[in-house]
Amino acid sequence: MKKFVSVLLVLIMALSAFPVLADTAVEDALLKVKAKLSVPEELSEFSYSENKYDDVLRYDFTWHTEDYTKELYVSTDSRGRIVTYNYYEQMDYTGERTLIDYTLADARPLAEETVKTMFPEYFVEGADKLVLNEAKTTSSYSGRYKSFFFTFDREFVETKVESNRVNVRVRATKDKMYLQSVTASLDEDEAFIPVNPHALKLADTPEDYEEKFPITIYYATDYSEDEPKVKLFYSIDKGYVQSDTGEIITQEYFDRYAGITEDSAADMEMGTGGTFSKNEAMLSPKEQGEIEKMESLVKPEEVEKMLRGLALLKITDDMKFTESYTYGRDDNYFVSFSLVGEKRYMNVTYNGETGEVTNISSHFTKYDDSEKKISDSNSSAPEDEIKTFTKTLAGDKFDETKAEFNTQNERSTLTATRIVNDVPFPENSISVTYDMVNNVITRYSLYWDEDTTDFPNPDAAMGLDRAREIIFENDIDMVWVKQTEGYVGAITIPESVIINAITGEKPYRYDEEKTVYTDIENHWAKDAINVLFEHDIYLPGDTFKPNDAITQADMIYLFSACRESGIIPLSWTKERIAEYGFTNGYVEATEPDKLMTRREAFKAMVEILGHGSIAEFDIYKSSYSDMEENGSAEILKAMGVLTGDTARPDDFLTRAEAAVMVYRYLAKE
Repeated sequence: MKKFVSVLLVLIMALSAFPVLADTAVEDALLKVKAKLSVPEELSEFSYSENKYDDVLRYDFTWHTEDYTKELYVSTDSRGRIVTYNYYEQMDYTGERTLIDYTLADARPLAEETVKTMFPEYFVEGADKLVLNEAKTTSSYSGRYKSFFFTFDREFVETKVESNRVNVRVRATKDKMYLQSVTASLDEDEAFIPVNPHALKLADTPEDYEEKFPITIYYATDYSEDEPKVKLFYSIDKGYVQSDTGEIITQEYFDRYAGITEDSAADMEMGTGGTFSKNEAMLSPKEQGEIEKMESLVKPEEVEKMLRGLALLKITDDMKFTESYTYGRDDNYFVSFSLVGEKRYMNVTYNGETGEVTNISSHFTKYDDSEKKISDSNSSAPEDEIKTFTKTLAGDKFDETKAEFNTQNERSTLTATRIVNDVPFPENSISVTYDMVNNVITRYSLYWDEDTTDFPNPDAAMGLDRAREIIFENDIDMVWVKQTEGYVGAITIPESVIINAITGEKPYRYDEEKTVYTDIENHWAKDAINVLFEHDIYLPGDTFKPNDAITQADMIYLFSACRESGIIPLSWTKERIAEYGFTNGYVEATEPDKLMTRREAFKAMVEILGHGSIAEFDIYKSSYSDMEENGSAEILKAMGVLTGDTARPDDFLTRAEAAVMVYRYLAKE
């Protein structure tokens, strides 16, 4: 039995045991999805969002684990027809490359069974079918997994339906194979059935099409060779000629869900057209709870009514509600909707639970007078009215800001920066843009964090005098700066400088120019340190301090060069490096300045190389006279990273020793 069988049992065709009566369109759609697909029990979290365009509803359902290491996403129309399926499972990208035993032949049955399960109506007796396109069956290899790609073309009377297909991707790792994604583009409205399917007739010779599809000649650069070259090409554009009349036609694209309204979908009975009955699946408490939350949100009509009452928005009667989209983010629900008119369209986003507007953007599509200038209208923005408008939408939040106007390019922008503890907090702000030509507000945005209790007390900051000393420790240069009258000399600091107001430390390492170390000329590790330096593996500064004990952050930074993905960015702070090491299990705590023992360093390097679990096996005998059995040390010795008969496990690892360990690993054959 092939390996795919176990995967099919997990992912395909699990029916629920207890019936429930669905009362809404979204419940009907979700029940149909669950009738066709099984949701693994470990994906215990559920959420859904919906969007609406021209009265056409679409639903997005998501199941995931609490830590988001696994996630299943399914998008459907309001009938429950699957449009997109995607399964995500977090992978470990730190290990070494490995071969994958699964083949296309193994993956094909899973792809075929998936399509039959998701789209059963195309696998009954009839002229409308989904057929595997053998020419588009491919695979790719990344080093840690394989991906298999399958395309099922829709055929009517054994003839391909253009732009109608189902794409399936199967992923295989060393240990398992599973369905990764499905995307469907199927025009299921009856208007897409060929009007005269038996009138198919090809011309006798290609020359018969020359007039319909003229060939063109042109130059273009060919990048397929080692050196790009300009070459001469012939081209024929894709087009369509009606087979029975010979007329040139253009493919028209319709929304595959057109005509399916919320009301009509709710009235449809499950169990018709090859679908499943209502009694085959049920909603979990989590799913039902999410649906109830969504139903309790502030309706777009309420927000629209409020906005129409704001004069500076100038929402005209011809601007009509066209679409909405509801989604969850950071434990909040947001709703977006659009108002479209003859000359303008407006997009609005608001907090679905409170009704607070967070974003407005308005655009003109037509102008009464394209030559209209600022001089034809008001010469200045009505600042008091703009502030009143902002206060209406932002409420008390506006009182917590410092507001400033900036006018240029026929627009006036109000930027209100939040003030916390008498200190500006630019990440929280309110912005309003006023079009001075058309006398209308075109943009409004609100970015706000509700909780500021963890903000540092400004009383703990160092004084300005000390801050100046730290900042001006950098070189000061004279530069020429271009002005209207010409270039003028100016004094400048070569780079922007940011420091922590309390500690004086820079928030990130600067990618300073590499300088040759001045303290390793006669050191035993000189050659190794210099080779790493030539490969951009180095610690900043003009001295390496080879005999100093290495800190946790610097050790992790150097050892990261041994990863397949390469060294971590030099711009990371030591705190971020140490946190990265702790999160990935390289070290047992985040202590960037801690001096590392050799024993701790052995374990960290083996973990970075991805062999930590192997090092824990009780299979090792000590080859050192001064250390008991240690899997990490024995693995590194087998690799040639460690040498000698003594390990000195409790000594601190020096910076030179850390560099030599990295050099030996990268230099091994």
